[in-house]
Amino acid sequence: MWIGLGLLSALCLGLYDVSKKHALRENAVLPVLFAAVIIGALTTLPLVIAGWWWPQAIKDTWLASPMALSVILLVLVLVLGPFRGSSSS
Repeated sequence: MWIGLGLLSALCLGLYDVSKKHALRENAVLPVLFAAVIIGALTTLPLVIAGWWWPQAIKDTWLASPMALSVILLVLVLVLGPFRGSSSS
């Protein structure tokens, strides 16, 4: 089962990459990447809302268990922390 899901994930990532490169062919980079990020966030938003409002609905399913907001913020700080001190000059 996990091999099939891994192959499906690889296929989806490949299609995403090809479609992003096709969209960038004659367009500016930042608007296309911004649209890609927004669409990805809106795709996962219903699952996040369901996990916060109805944690019993996703308990013992294939979805991740609901996390506290403090854990989510800690992960964001740990991931984005190294980029805080970087400068382009």
